[in-house]
Amino acid sequence: ALDYELYETNFSEEETEKIKEFAQKSKLTLNAVLQGTWGILLSRYTHKRDFTFGIIVSGRSVELPGIENMAGVFINTLPFRITFKEENIGSYLQRI
Repeated sequence: ALDYELYETNFSEEETEKIKEFAQKSKLTLNAVLQGTWGILLSRYTHKRDFTFGIIVSGRSVELPGIENMAGVFINTLPFRITFKEENIGSYLQRI
């Protein structure tokens, strides 16, 4: 048997807007804020300051000959490494 649990959370519209505003004011993408938050959670729960997790990227290169005739899922999982340093949250997220 696998040893894991599933946790799920939903943000209200107000919470979502606050996160978006924070990202915009900080000149960050929403993706950077969410990945940074995930990194903080992983660090706290694993008690590690250096770790890697997978991020999924998708897309089809327009330059690829015959791309308009191809079907299928074009995704890749890439390693994303975070190393925590003594810094404030703003500096950390900018580094992400």
